[in-house]
Amino acid sequence: MNTKRIATLALTMVFAAVGLLPAFALANSDENNGDNERELGRKNNNQVVELTPADLVCAQTAVEKRDNAVLAGFTTYSDGVKVALTARRDALKAAWGIVDKIARKVAVKKAWIDYSAAVKTARKAFKLATKNAWKQFNEDKKACKAHIEEGNKGMDASL
Repeated sequence: MNTKRIATLALTMVFAAVGLLPAFALANSDENNGDNERELGRKNNNQVVELTPADLVCAQTAVEKRDNAVLAGFTTYSDGVKVALTARRDALKAAWGIVDKIARKVAVKKAWIDYSAAVKTARKAFKLATKNAWKQFNEDKKACKAHIEEGNKGMDASL
């Protein structure tokens, strides 16, 4: 798809989303051909489904809801790691203040074990939040006629 088509589609979607463009304009564009059918909507029995402004808003809402959930999960993960790092710092600092060699060794080891467990818990919660966000997105996008990208779930999981 060339730059002009991308710009035209983007502007059309913006105008349609705010109600400034009739729904038929998407389907009747002179530049639409067989290659653009997926941008218009899913094929139903080899027919292109015309997208209404409501369909576009549906797609926007599904994407926004998914990404907001992933962002919230990442914020929770980030906050959990910050707490774990702070606790590790304080525990290690205290451990290195212990004169007894054996007690100090036990305290250092415990600080690292506790840190590892906290980060593991935060990571697990983030992965679950991401999984649930994508699961809900897949349910939400069924209500939309627009063909919404599947994306790359793995990229979110690798954060």
